[in-house]
Formats: sequence, C-alpha cells, structure tokens
Amino acid sequence: MKKSVASLILLGTLIPAFASGADFTPLTKPLYKLYSVCSNQIEASKEDLRLIAENFEFYHGKFQPDQADAVRKINPAFKCLTYINSTYTQFEADVRVVESQYRHCLAMLLAARLSQAIEAGSTKFRVAPADDGKKSGSKEVPILIRASTITGDYSSTEKGKPSTKLYVFWIRIGDELMRVNQFDPATGEIEVARGFSGSTPAAHQAGANVFSPVYLGFDRSPKSKESANTSSRGNYPNGHDDKLRYVLDPACADGYPFQADAVLKAMQENRVDGVWMDTMNCGTFNLSDCLGRAAAGKVWDFAKNQPYAPDDFRLGQEKKVAFIGQFIKDRLGKFPFLVANNLTDAYAPGRGGLKRLLMPTEVKPRPLDAYCMEGGLELQTPDKWKKRITMLMDAAQSGLAAAPIWANAGSPSYAESEPDTPERDKAERFGYASYLLAVEKEGKTIMGTYAFYQADGKRFVKIHPMYYYPIGSPVETVKPNEFDQYLMKDLPVYHRTFTHGLVLVNPSEKDCPVNLGKPYLDPDTRQSVTTVAMPAGTGKILLNKP
Repeated sequence: MKKSVASLILLGTLIPAFASGADFTPLTKPLYKLYSVCSNQIEASKEDLRLIAENFEFYHGKFQPDQADAVRKINPAFKCLTYINSTYTQFEADVRVVESQYRHCLAMLLAARLSQAIEAGSTKFRVAPADDGKKSGSKEVPILIRASTITGDYSSTEKGKPSTKLYVFWIRIGDELMRVNQFDPATGEIEVARGFSGSTPAAHQAGANVFSPVYLGFDRSPKSKESANTSSRGNYPNGHDDKLRYVLDPACADGYPFQADAVLKAMQENRVDGVWMDTMNCGTFNLSDCLGRAAAGKVWDFAKNQPYAPDDFRLGQEKKVAFIGQFIKDRLGKFPFLVANNLTDAYAPGRGGLKRLLMPTEVKPRPLDAYCMEGGLELQTPDKWKKRITMLMDAAQSGLAAAPIWANAGSPSYAESEPDTPERDKAERFGYASYLLAVEKEGKTIMGTYAFYQADGKRFVKIHPMYYYPIGSPVETVKPNEFDQYLMKDLPVYHRTFTHGLVLVNPSEKDCPVNLGKPYLDPDTRQSVTTVAMPAGTGKILLNKP
C-alpha cells in the first residue's frame, strides 16, 4: 500500500499512521490487545497503574483492593485477576479441607491388586503389583502404597510438622476407602482401618483393583534440564518439599465447590473481576504417585474403569468451569472473568481437546475468557515453535481467545522477563513478531507480556514501543497446515505482509541477511532499508515507506 498518508482506525479514532518524510507517528494505544502477568507483590506508582490500565486488557497479579479500584477507575473495562490453582491443592490449609470434605473427589491411580478375597471386616491382607512387569520392562514393579506416618484421619498441617513427612495414607477398593496403618512393600502385607472417611466396609474379590492418591510434583534428577526449569520440589509423601499437595479428580462434580469457593473468596476479599486458573490441563502436567514417580496418563477414570483418556479429563475441566461461572453468578450477580493457564499441544480434540475450553459447548455454554499458552511465543526448536504458532493461527482464524505469552507465566520467569536487558528485548521482539504471523484483524487472540521492568535497582512499568508501531492489518492469511507458505525462498525466515508493513521472524540457528526487494522504514532506527540482518532467533517489524 503506497500512499503519502496512510491511516488506521483504532478504537473509533482516526490516527495518522505516518508523518511526512522517512518518519512515522506511533499509535496512542497498542495496535493489538495485550495482557500482563506478575505473581510478585505489585508495588506500583500512580504512573505504573495508569500505564497498566491504558495498555492492557487484563492483569494477573497480587493486586491490593485499592490498586484494583484505581486501575478500573482509569479503565472501567479493565479486568483485575488473582491466582488460584484449578487442579491441585494450593495452600497448606487446603490439605485439611480436601481430606475432611473432598477426599472422595481426589484423583487416584492404580496402585496394586488384591492377592486374596477379603471380607467386610478384614483388616489384614496382601496386595500384589498391578503390573507383572511385562509392560514396564522391569522385573521389580513397585506397589504404589505407603503406610500412614501420623495417627488420626488427617495429615498434619501444623507449622514445623511438614505434611510430606507426617501424613495419612489411604487406598480405595471399589467405593470403599481404607486408611493404611502398616505396609510391607516386600511382601505386599497391609494392615488397614475399615470404614475410613465415612465409607462403608464391603467384601472384595481377589484381583480387585487397589487405588492410591495422585500428588503434585514428581521427582526429577537435579542434573536434568527439566529440573532446572520447573518449580516442582516433590509434594508427595516423603517428598523433599514440606507441603503435601493433592490433585482433584476433574470429573467428580462433588469437588467443584472447592475451587468455586476459592474464586468467590478471591473476588470478594481482593475486589478483583475473576481469577487466573493455573494448570487447566488434560491430565498431563506434573502428576506424581506416592513414590515420586511421574503419573501423567495414569489418573483413573472411575466412570469408565480405565485411565483417563485426555479428552475425558478435559471434559471434566469444562464442567468445572461451567460450575464455577454459575456459582459466582448466583452469589455475586455476575459471571467471573476466567483465564486459564497451560494451553498445550493437547489443543486438538482426540489429543485432549483443550481448544474446546475456548468454545461454547453443551456442558459449558460460556467459554473461558482467555487461555494462556505459556512460553508459546518463545524461541524453541524450530519444530516446537512452528507447532505453537500454527495452533495460534487456528485459534485466531476460529475466533478463539488463545492468549500466548513469550515466556513462563509463573514466578520462575522473573529472572528472565523483568530485567531491562538486551536479552529481554530480543525475546520480546521475537515473541511479538511471532504473534503477528498468526494474528487476525477480527480475531480474539491476545498477547501476553510483562508490564514490569527492573533496572538500576528500581522496578517500574514500561511498554515496549513496538506495540505502538502502526503496521496495520494482515494482507494475507494462510491455513495453519499451509504455514510454510510464509517461508522465504532459500531462507529459514518467515514473513507476512501487513497493510502498512512487513513482519519477519527467524526461528532458526542461522544468521540470515534478507533482501527486501524494495525500501521499507525501520521503525527502530527510522531509517530507510532495503536489506536487514536477521540473526538467529530474532523478529523484525518494518513499515511501508510513505
């Protein structure tokens, strides 16, 4: 598009996109919608709050009630969110709550099988491994049971008594729960208390399945790359963290009030508009058995008497979202603004169908307001990056509110996301350019970044200037499976044309000079360019010359 003056309609206001000569006028608001996250305490000046209110759609952070009020006063449409965990227990006190009120709603996995038939009054019997070793390829197959280390019905949550060391352990056979008092893993001999947690003792046949609880945070080798990039510290019995953390069964509707109460409390006490629901997954993320081993894919679906299919796990999550929305509507007279985290490669139905959480469905007429794709815009291997961008393209073209962010959305990201460094600048530029490869003019996708910066011992809000570049709307759109049509000939660089410019992304490990074929304006230097250097792992936005 070549005109002496180009324009862009933004929020009902005619804003000049270019000034005369080799220059341009930045927009007064980000061209495409942004949101931000920050799990740290927000110590914000009035100017910080103004910048947040005027440049972002919503913010997940530890807002004080007066801060939330101040932001909404500036921008009444702004949504303040606070954090809850949608799948696991979160606080030490939660252990007592779920053990006393929701024990039958906690996720379980196949731990063993009865070696003998038992009567309703039997308290001593033997169990055997659930797997004979053929499937695992191991001659020694563990029995996933431990003995309780504390008396009574509940694990200790008292200060100074870590509940990963002082815990109650129980098993489930049929519909009956049994507290485990003693257990010998070498012989399979077990001693239990019957009628535990209000369940009715019953007779059980030899070979019956024996189930044990699922926990958060499996063990990892300290030398592994995965260990370095995770906040998990081992929240299972005898794990190396202090806090025992359970996983809730997503299909057990009796457990939905546990999270709904957490949402209500957050909205009332913090005066926020909704919550950021972390780990809204399809059963694949950081699950552990009682021995600290990965348990993903093993959570038991009692309705179908088999491990959960990912789509069935997700269906339970959908029903939970619907319950929470109506629960809040009934009590506060309005629906909560619900944003979930952990939109992953299980996006498509058949592999988990997390996409459906963004769609109105029969069980969930009101979808999530946004769904974060954590690290979805960061530099990964070219194949992993491409997979995330094509997922984002599908969401954009389907009118779904996928919400990728360019780094980790949780607390471990601060070291890389907040310091005002060239590394952050490079990562954010790569993320935004990657997002622009997928964005649609009428789409509902929204990009996540970090409002806060750190420099010279200070912490402050700053908005990257590239979000104000008047690049306009996409001129071309291809289907996700045709993504490589954006690939430049003979170069590992992707490009997409916009009404007022060009976007380039190099996700490879190769530095690439790019011949543009005609002059463009580089908004970073305000110089006319016909070639640009595209180092490995970089993104670039160029504007048409007037």
